[in-house]
Amino acid sequence: MFTDRNGTHLLATVFSHSYHKSAVRLWDVTTGRPLRRWGRPVRFRLPRSEHTITAFTGPDGKGLVAACTSDGVRLWDGVTGARVHVPVTRPKPVLVPSPRLLTAFRTDEGTVLLAAVSDLNSIRIWNPWTGDLVAEPDSGHTDKMHKLVTLPGSPAQLASGGQDATLRIWEPLTGTVVGTLDTGAPIHDLAIGSTGTMFLAGPGGLTAVDVESWTDR
Repeated sequence: MFTDRNGTHLLATVFSHSYHKSAVRLWDVTTGRPLRRWGRPVRFRLPRSEHTITAFTGPDGKGLVAACTSDGVRLWDGVTGARVHVPVTRPKPVLVPSPRLLTAFRTDEGTVLLAAVSDLNSIRIWNPWTGDLVAEPDSGHTDKMHKLVTLPGSPAQLASGGQDATLRIWEPLTGTVVGTLDTGAPIHDLAIGSTGTMFLAGPGGLTAVDVESWTDR
């Protein structure tokens, strides 16, 4: 979810419209209606059927949507659906090869960076406006990560969970771990609630965790 220049809260969702193609559609969170341009719902196509997307507000206040694809990360204008050029899929080197997890965060200086996970747990932090690789932190997971999200607030912290049954909170630029929780079962998905509660999905169902109770945040 992100906020456009008019202050409207928008939600980006992925849906499949054929066996091999998917698209992103934008929704007005307040009204529950799809965002429209020229009388038609705003949507833009993705090149493959399986994707991870993240929606965020750029440094200029523009809403943006980034998606993992087979050839790197692609970026779109969140209001018009127009493609935004991101210099991260250069032939040599490819900064984010075959990314499968993606999230955006803002540094203390106000710079918006993207964190992408590829392979098993290879993490790369980069600046989408310049294409510069900023950091390659180690999250500390011992098995495949299934989800990566950004925690609200400052300083920037990321939360990740996966097959090793641990929920980890860590600083994206250094990899410094702020908190670790052993859940006893693989974490398939996770999300942040409006009050700071973390919701974990696993084999046993959905679990709610108070982040502040076991981290230094």
